[in-house]
Amino acid sequence: MRDVRKSFGQAFRIEIENLQVREGEMMTLLGPSGCGKSTILRMVAGLETPDGGCIHVAGQEVFCDGRVIPPERRRVGLVFQDYALFPHLTVAENIRFGLNRRRSGRGERIQALLELTRLEALRDRYPHELSGGEQQRTALARALAPNPHILLLDEPFSSLDAALRKTLRSEVRRIVSEMQVTTILVTHDQDEALSMSDRLAILMDGRVRQVGTPRELYWSPRDETIARFMGDVNLLRGEADGEWVRCVLGTLPIQRPCQGPVHIMLRPETVQLSLGKGRCPGRVLEVDYFGHDQVLHVELDSGERLLARRDAVQPFLINQAVNVEPVGIFPVYPRAGGGRPG
Repeated sequence: MRDVRKSFGQAFRIEIENLQVREGEMMTLLGPSGCGKSTILRMVAGLETPDGGCIHVAGQEVFCDGRVIPPERRRVGLVFQDYALFPHLTVAENIRFGLNRRRSGRGERIQALLELTRLEALRDRYPHELSGGEQQRTALARALAPNPHILLLDEPFSSLDAALRKTLRSEVRRIVSEMQVTTILVTHDQDEALSMSDRLAILMDGRVRQVGTPRELYWSPRDETIARFMGDVNLLRGEADGEWVRCVLGTLPIQRPCQGPVHIMLRPETVQLSLGKGRCPGRVLEVDYFGHDQVLHVELDSGERLLARRDAVQPFLINQAVNVEPVGIFPVYPRAGGGRPG
């Protein structure tokens, strides 16, 4: 997508300067509700027409400043939020629907997809006889049946419960990996995006703010807004001097040289805690227990408050004295009228 624009009156405008999805990768469009993710997917599919710009799919120009290739000629597979299965057709018949009637080997293709999606035993059932996960796999098999250039997944797990969502993420990742199909996933769920994607594109207010791997987006977000959106975060005031910053936690290494007043970003995972007093003492204010881990709200003796994420093996008590020790190399962001690259 290059210079793609789409306006919705005066209230909202999508502007995609340059977004490229590599062949065979899973790219996730991640952003808050209403930022334009699903509209971008629909423009790639041909269900929405941009106001301008160019879209290419597998080297074919499907839209360019008014010249349009219709959806049925784009070889794009689309899985909707509600799956949109035909209620009067069985699982096998839903999959067959996407295949050319004159195509040879239709039966073999349907059987291969039933096996890939583990639906062989359900081939003769109707959608109302399937669980949510089985419906989702049927919709995925139907979208993959005509061997599309690109697969588009529009919040495909949003209607499922948490346990099933986690299982199906792995299933979908396995299926698209085995098919080696280029995939774009739309979601507003950070865990989903981080666990499934080769790369992410962060969308906010109709624009791409940052593109990178899950690790890059989580540990090195471009600005404070993206840092907060990607998960729990501590932002502390500091004074940068080259490759180091001085803050309430001491002198810490930073990812890029900088000078002047900054905010330093620490994920809760990088805040190590030990019991008792130390160089940077504090106390536990609150404990959020999740079973597999716990998030501790800590107040330093200086009055600063931090989040620390620890495994759940060692219990921490309210008002317990702890020592704080950050571990890592941290991103920094200039404060208003402050830090600059150095």
